[in-house]
Amino acid sequence: MASVARANGTAVALSRQANPVASRSTIRATEVARCLGVIQRAIQETGWNCEAVAAEMGIDKSYLSRLLSGEKTLTFAHLLDLPDDAEAAYYTLRLREMGRIVVEPVEPEAAIECLVRGLVGVLTERKRMAKAAL
Repeated sequence: MASVARANGTAVALSRQANPVASRSTIRATEVARCLGVIQRAIQETGWNCEAVAAEMGIDKSYLSRLLSGEKTLTFAHLLDLPDDAEAAYYTLRLREMGRIVVEPVEPEAAIECLVRGLVGVLTERKRMAKAAL
């Protein structure tokens, strides 16, 4: 049974019986489409609109649209040209999509406070569970 993924504006059939080269290119096209979707989500979640992002990147709005649709090849340099908050959101979303835990940076005092609260919470819960077991 074949499923369909959209990459570079073209439907691509995914089949387990395709030759290895076709499978690699299909997987790559699927990953590219997925990454483009994550970039679009990052832009939306940070409150940017396409016009403002294009201006920030120094490109035309229609060119940005073609990049995000997969019509034009998006490069690593394009990622670096995204507004800083949208770029950071992209990496955060992408890592979470890959199953990674992303921890936002905090000041040292706040980190210590979070650690202590976490430890106290765990110890309190263990003590409560021990009492309940009696």
